[in-house]
Amino acid sequence: MTSYNITGLTAGKEYTVTVTVVSGVEKSEPSDTTENTKPEVVTDLMKNSVTTESLEVKWTPPAGTVWDNYEIDLVPDDGGTYPKLTGDATITAYNLTGLTRQW
Repeated sequence: MTSYNITGLTAGKEYTVTVTVVSGVEKSEPSDTTENTKPEVVTDLMKNSVTTESLEVKWTPPAGTVWDNYEIDLVPDDGGTYPKLTGDATITAYNLTGLTRQW
């Protein structure tokens, strides 16, 4: 299999790649694929405030990246679980409330 690494793309953007075989003056039908590059990661993730039942986190959004929203996961170290949270793409902080163990 032949591969080619395309660099300099923008994170979180859709691209279509087309490949055509050329033999002299003849060309094959094009073959294409459309893919999205992965978004960059947030930076400076830190806690903003902590109480007995809540935790607020804040972060710096990735620069130059296109994205729809954030997914926020909270995984306690003692085996409890919490539902995945989704935050709008414009937020830079989230207050996780009602932090009681869910079995």
